[in-house]
Amino acid sequence: MSGNWHFTSIKDLKAAITAAREQAEDQARQQWTFPCFFATGMNLATADHQGGQCRPRVAAECPGWGRTWKEVTKLVADVEANHPHVMEVYIEGGYDGADSIHARWVDGDYQPCVGSWNLTIWKRA
Repeated sequence: MSGNWHFTSIKDLKAAITAAREQAEDQARQQWTFPCFFATGMNLATADHQGGQCRPRVAAECPGWGRTWKEVTKLVADVEANHPHVMEVYIEGGYDGADSIHARWVDGDYQPCVGSWNLTIWKRA
């Protein structure tokens, strides 16, 4: 596949995700006083030439990621073959903040997106 790959294996990608998540959580803890932070999951998504979310995988539609390299390479192959407007495949995630586990999951009393991260996996050449 052509284009510029930023990672060559699932191992490299997962290591970068771990580092990005830790950095985003640290920044959230510095900016917010919540005692609890909750990961929002990871989305495998695509962006157009202006950096906007676009089909075939719009991050706002929560296209979760199965955490496999096969899923990543399949999406890149689809993008290259069928979606010339897509310039980037990336993965993203974030954190919500709350005063307690109960507040977040039972009361629904939380602050969404107190921290976020993203990593470019592939970029069109």
